[in-house]
Amino acid sequence: MNCHGLADPHKRRDVFHYLRKKSYSIYLLQDTHFDPKIENCIRAEWGYKCHFASYNSSSRGVAILFNNNFEFEVKRVYKDITGNYIFVTVKIMDKEFLIVSLYGPNRDNPEFYVELEERISEVGFENLIIGGDWNLVLDFTLDYYNYKHLNNTKAQEQVDNLMINFDLLDIWRELNPEKRRYTWRRNTPLQQSRLDFFLISDLLSTYVTDVDIEAGYRTDHSMITITLTFGKLEYRNRLLWKFNNSLLKDKTFVNEINNVIKTVIEEYAVLPYSREQLPFIPKLDVQFVISDQLFLDVLLMKIRSKTISYATMKKRVDEEKEKDLQNSIQRLETKINLTEDEKMKLEHNKLDLVALREKKMEGVLLRLRARWIAEGEKITKYFCELEKRNYVSKQMIKLTANNGEEIHEVKDIIKEVKTFYERLYSDRQVEECEISDLVGDIPTLTLQEKTSLEGKITLDEASAALKNMKNNKSPGSDGFTVEFFKFFWLQLGAFIVNSLNDGFRKGELSSTQKEGVIICIPKGNKDKQLLKNWRPISLLNVVYKIGSACIANRLKVVLPTLINEDQ
Repeated sequence: MNCHGLADPHKRRDVFHYLRKKSYSIYLLQDTHFDPKIENCIRAEWGYKCHFASYNSSSRGVAILFNNNFEFEVKRVYKDITGNYIFVTVKIMDKEFLIVSLYGPNRDNPEFYVELEERISEVGFENLIIGGDWNLVLDFTLDYYNYKHLNNTKAQEQVDNLMINFDLLDIWRELNPEKRRYTWRRNTPLQQSRLDFFLISDLLSTYVTDVDIEAGYRTDHSMITITLTFGKLEYRNRLLWKFNNSLLKDKTFVNEINNVIKTVIEEYAVLPYSREQLPFIPKLDVQFVISDQLFLDVLLMKIRSKTISYATMKKRVDEEKEKDLQNSIQRLETKINLTEDEKMKLEHNKLDLVALREKKMEGVLLRLRARWIAEGEKITKYFCELEKRNYVSKQMIKLTANNGEEIHEVKDIIKEVKTFYERLYSDRQVEECEISDLVGDIPTLTLQEKTSLEGKITLDEASAALKNMKNNKSPGSDGFTVEFFKFFWLQLGAFIVNSLNDGFRKGELSSTQKEGVIICIPKGNKDKQLLKNWRPISLLNVVYKIGSACIANRLKVVLPTLINEDQ
């Protein structure tokens, strides 16, 4: 997509979010207007691997952005110092590709394409994909509308030579031989042309499953897309629900949740209570017909159910409105002759789409707690951490077993992982001995100190533990975040404390509180085919963390008695 300049950080973040939502694997951008000095900051804003051939903040520039939804390996990168093209050789599923993002000169410059052909020949390639804004058309009859003169004719001849010499196809025209569609338009006077297209190696044409011209966003160019399918890998992935923190800014949602809490309390409170009495009884003292552990689990289940239904409804309404606007824009841009009312409607639809997405971006930034910097755009620690996080791919495409055999099938990978960690964490025979023989005299607690560690958790302890927890952490299996519990603590705190103390009496936490989600993440840049290079971590539920933090805070008081100052 020709971006029509992304130097403005607000527009850039909005466009990046719009593109990511499309869920394509690779994005080729032209006319980026990126200042080379802030490329690291832009890379962190995108959140994954990307490469640039920038010029300055007011003209030219191209980029190739990768998504983290597939496995790939970048081999080499070649940049044009004038910001007109960038080459990336990349390995995907044992195939090597040369991918080029191109921004052609807007004047008749055949020498540019002669140089481009020379550069491609030097790199060498097997599968070539060139996409971008060529600033010329390949078919003057079908690709122009309302032009008095043919533009860049000599450059067009040189592109024809490029296609012949490298056996390239204009894949959109190949699949739409007589169709008139345009990717750029100007209203006064009305002119349209298909300046944006993909040229691909003829060998790749059999893998193309779709090619399209879609509505652009915040640009006067359409977006062109191509889908190639080389084979399907099935992944068994348990999708875990996660609370969307942006809902905490939605007053209607907050009222809905407060009503759920009120209704569940009334439903399970013991019979002597009346609805009129319940609001005046301290929550710590309210008794229920079910155990405190079970009540909290039921309450959170009801809140989760209401949250999912509300978020789904809200998302559906917003997406339908956004889709209607996109369809209207695309329908109007497809028309060759537009009336004045249609031109006005097209402009209004584009403005409405930007306004809708800007509102959505507020939620995205809130959810990520992203500290974007509009002025100066320094490379902050946050951006570096964001980049480091998103660079980690957690997909196990294949593994190498102990016997050296490569495993590709999903069921075999799952079996190998299970066997590996069962063996790693199994009981081992050790030499038994008395602990006193190893440590000698060790300090012990007084009776008063021992007593201070025991007993029920108080509401004040739990409040302090939650207050000190950091935001923006991955939740456990129940999906509720630290931010959620902080926001609704006055309504939920007493029930959480009672549930934990119920577990103290029984000697066992509830099944939800005991549950954790174990995921594996790669260790740095080590070979991901070997399971020893993966590190398992556990994501625990916030209620469990509150209980464990209360115990830890009690222990902190007596630790100086037990542990030497040097340690």
